Amino acid sequence: MADREPDVSDLLEILERDNLFLTGAAGTGKSWMTARVIEAYKARDRSVVALGSTGVSAVHIGGVTLHSFLVLGICNTLEDLIEQDRRNKGRLRELKKLLDATDLIVIDEVSMIGAETMEMIRYRLESLDYRGRVMFVGDFFQLPPVRSAPAGDGGLFGGGVYAFESPAWEVFAPVTVELRRMQRTRDEEFTRILSRIRRGIWDVQVQEYLEGLLSNEGEFLREATWLYGRNREVEQRNRRALESLEGPEFHCDAELELHEKVHPRRLESWRGMLPVSERLTLKRGAPVLFGVNRWGHYVNGERGVVHNVDDGVPIVEKEERFVRVSPHEFVLGEPALDEKGRVQMRPLATFRQVPLRLAYAVTIHKAQGMSLEALVCNLDTIFAPSQFYVALSRAVDPRRLRLECSRRDLGGCFRRLIHVDPRVVEWYETHALI
Repeated sequence: MADREPDVSDLLEILERDNLFLTGAAGTGKSWMTARVIEAYKARDRSVVALGSTGVSAVHIGGVTLHSFLVLGICNTLEDLIEQDRRNKGRLRELKKLLDATDLIVIDEVSMIGAETMEMIRYRLESLDYRGRVMFVGDFFQLPPVRSAPAGDGGLFGGGVYAFESPAWEVFAPVTVELRRMQRTRDEEFTRILSRIRRGIWDVQVQEYLEGLLSNEGEFLREATWLYGRNREVEQRNRRALESLEGPEFHCDAELELHEKVHPRRLESWRGMLPVSERLTLKRGAPVLFGVNRWGHYVNGERGVVHNVDDGVPIVEKEERFVRVSPHEFVLGEPALDEKGRVQMRPLATFRQVPLRLAYAVTIHKAQGMSLEALVCNLDTIFAPSQFYVALSRAVDPRRLRLECSRRDLGGCFRRLIHVDPRVVEWYETHALI
């Protein structure tokens, strides 16, 4: 694979003999490739459990959180987990049955898993004698682990923060495969700048390029989506813009169906992770973004304009054709054994809503996975370096990308937003990935 981009067959071949770490920059197709691997396993009648390091990543991958599935609870250390296990013997027996029937565990957004949590994952799988493979997916240059202890309080690992700093990473010994071909944009200079920002490089070349984006003007601004780091600005811009349109409002209300009893807090937490709202308010002429993929009809992040609402169902114009956007079903489930002893997702609740959101503005958090044709990125509301890179990498064409900043000290602003932990850079360099 040294002279070509890896494909699904390469990953499947590796997983026959080893664990796998699939990495790559934003927009290189990690999510698409992961979905194809899962499909291939299921086509061969092999069981896959998809886990997200957070609730949002669990929704994106169509699975559950790793803490829930692996019965990690709210433990911060391996010692906490061992103590908790004394009270969870029943749940662990059920987990053992699931693991015995599982061929592959996929863990998405591994960059957000800290060293201590990685050690708990290793302990859980080893103690229950898991014999299948593990596929880690993510980019350590992006979303960092959420630390429960201040830097320096590294527990077992003497200050280790990242998953790759845990002894468990060496135990899993995943074969690393990096996707390098940018799928989202074909602009070579923009791709090079994104690569430098991803690695935390701030120099004259990056500074001048970003300053050029501050003055981007054009008709694209009329169709641009504003990206903000906070919900407040998104809600304000969407509300003001919608109110400026003439005509009546249309409301699409979600429907929730419970298949089993679910704890209210779990239900509320899951609901907050979905890319749709309880009530969607639209008007004719309102720009909207599609929030899911429906092959042959629309893709996540694609833009359209509300043409009409027919019996509560929006008709959206996109690419000179009209699409009827019916409610999408989001299912809260948990892995369980079916009658043939295979691992399947048992539905607990179904949330039905039209998969649209107003396109005037969206949070960077909710824009993950999207490809936006025209956007304005507001720098004032970004509070983490990873947000800046994620926001920029949503752009398809830098000529239709504008940065917005009220600070006079642009150099200081960019230095704040372009920062990467040197331990991540060193790890990727050591593994010849950059």
